[in-house]
Amino acid sequence: MTASDAVVALAVSDMPVRGPVGVEQGWEFAAQGLARLGLAGIRERRQAAGDLLARTQRTSDPTVQGVLYDAVAALYGGQRRHQRAVDVVSSLTRAGTVWVRNAR
Repeated sequence: MTASDAVVALAVSDMPVRGPVGVEQGWEFAAQGLARLGLAGIRERRQAAGDLLARTQRTSDPTVQGVLYDAVAALYGGQRRHQRAVDVVSSLTRAGTVWVRNAR
C-alpha cells in the first residue's frame, strides 16, 4: 500500500473528522477502508481523482474548475475528510511507516 492508497482508505473509513487518532487507530481505520473498497477499488478512485485533476489544468473556465475540484473532493468524502486522512498518513509516516512507492 502506498501513502496515497492509505489516504483513500482512511477517507472511506469511519475515521472521525475531529479528535485525536493514534497510530494504532490510524492503522485500524486504514484496514477498514481497505476492506470496504479493496486495493483495486482504492486505486481506481485514485486514478479517477488524478484524471479529474488533470482536466482542471486543461481548462481556464473557473466554473468548470470548481465543479471538477468538487468532484475530486467527493471521491475523498469531502475536503475536510481528505485533509484529515492526509494528516493521519503523515502521522503514520512520522511514526516510522515505510510506504511502497509507485505501486499500481
